[in-house]
Amino acid sequence: MKNSKEDWYLIRNLKWLSPLVILSFCLLSSQVYEILGENNVIPEYIIKIIAAIALFISAFNARMTPTISARIFIITIYMLGASVLVFFLFNFLKGNV
Repeated sequence: MKNSKEDWYLIRNLKWLSPLVILSFCLLSSQVYEILGENNVIPEYIIKIIAAIALFISAFNARMTPTISARIFIITIYMLGASVLVFFLFNFLKGNV
């Protein structure tokens, strides 16, 4: 096994960790603006669209990364998606739609 810079664990994970920084910035931006007392200049729906795109990019890149942390991230995404689907199905069957 070669010990080059491309083999470092962090370097292999950066391609899916970088969009998570954008995702966290988008999700926390409205709270940061409230703390600072500023008005949010970016509409909320644009922030949510950017956050969704960053999550999809991060999940796709994590699928292509053969590391333990990437697999844990993908399993977490699958579990969250399955729980949301079960929640929607449960509400649909109870008639709370």
